[in-house]
Amino acid sequence: MKNQAGVTLLELMIVLSIAAILAISSFVFVGFMGGVKLQSAAEKLSGDLRYARNQAMLKASWYGVSFETDPKNNYYVYQTDGSIDTIEVDPADYTKTLIVNVNDKFGAVIMGVTLEGGLKKVEFNGLGKPYTDYYGWSATTESTIVLGIGTETKTVSITPNTGKIDIQ
Repeated sequence: MKNQAGVTLLELMIVLSIAAILAISSFVFVGFMGGVKLQSAAEKLSGDLRYARNQAMLKASWYGVSFETDPKNNYYVYQTDGSIDTIEVDPADYTKTLIVNVNDKFGAVIMGVTLEGGLKKVEFNGLGKPYTDYYGWSATTESTIVLGIGTETKTVSITPNTGKIDIQ
């Protein structure tokens, strides 16, 4: 008998089924990775806010975080004397300053910054209490920074008086 060089319908169905399963798996994985990146961006931001608050308490000095929303999508941690803001050295890499571009690093955007007074800076005094950079007023309402990737968002909040930082 001669071998036929054709493909049976059953073989074709098996190949198409495997291709469909792989395609669906990759979409689920890509969606999962977006959530992981967004959570990582929120964790990094909350960690840097805590770092600024802890440095303020440790050194009995004023430290803050300044935000630049989309299209820049970055923030930086600084020490201030009230008139001059000096950007902090990154404690993870002493050759760099602590400026984080959330889009470059995580693929996220800073969708909104809600701080009392409308400015995009929050500062902590030597007791860790949050202040706005708006005439040095003590924050009386919760401050929020919203990060997003696609349709997913994470909100980092700063509680007035205590400076507690949470991710929602």
